[in-house]
Amino acid sequence: MKVSEILQVKGNILYTVTPDQPLLDAANTMAEKDIGSLVVMEFGDLVGMLTFREVLNALQTRARSAAAPCASTWMTIRSPSPRIRK
Repeated sequence: MKVSEILQVKGNILYTVTPDQPLLDAANTMAEKDIGSLVVMEFGDLVGMLTFREVLNALQTRARSAAAPCASTWMTIRSPSPRIRK
């Protein structure tokens, strides 16, 4: 797939990383831009895609320690539903 084909599907903005960029930087970009994947570019060539799922797989593989933060540290808090009064 060519970059131009990706742009036709995704729109005008293409967020990229390089193969040697730290995974944490890529995850930060995804979080800041609220996107689910990044195009991996090297010397102007498309060499791969990095998806949010792959970042989660890396986290799951590498962070199996007791010191790893629990879900409540990072979860989105759901606001309570308004109660209907009768």
